[in-house]
Amino acid sequence: TGDQVDRGPGSVGILKLLTGLQGEAKQAGGRVVLLLGNHELMELQGMPDYAHADEVSALGGEEAWRRAWELDGDIGRLVRERLQAVAV
Repeated sequence: TGDQVDRGPGSVGILKLLTGLQGEAKQAGGRVVLLLGNHELMELQGMPDYAHADEVSALGGEEAWRRAWELDGDIGRLVRERLQAVAV
């Protein structure tokens, strides 16, 4: 499912865990598909409206959070490279 982020103070950790599982699954001959949800999309667009305040603070505040989610930021790049958008 999408919307792995903005669900609590550990959402970025969950995102990193899930993307790590992608590599493990591939090595084992399987596959993990992570979907790009509207919350990830909002973060990429610079709208951290639903981000948990504790998580934003832990990353260094709102400006650091926005930079991390920019398209070339650490989290933004991870999301762009590992999550998929699907039209149904």
